[in-house]
Amino acid sequence: ASDVYKRQDVYKPTILQGVILDIKEVNQLQLGMSKQSVMNLIGSPSIIDPFHQYQWDYINHSTIDGEIEIRYRLRLIFSGNLLSEIDKSGLEELLNSN
Repeated sequence: ASDVYKRQDVYKPTILQGVILDIKEVNQLQLGMSKQSVMNLIGSPSIIDPFHQYQWDYINHSTIDGEIEIRYRLRLIFSGNLLSEIDKSGLEELLNSN
């Protein structure tokens, strides 16, 4: 019975927080796309700030098996209804995880 207490296997959960992005879909984003087209392609943003409705943020912070951490952020800027800027500077970990 004492062998049960010697086991070191501890359950380490996978925690997915935020939007799961597919880099292939992100790479299909094009300037001039409508907000609806962007949502159809990569889904709804994590955050739409009511004071900055022209900016959409897609944020993810996930832990896989309690060990591997993945954090990334995609920021999109719209001019009216059209995509005018794509900021992929926060996607390095997404690029490295695929």
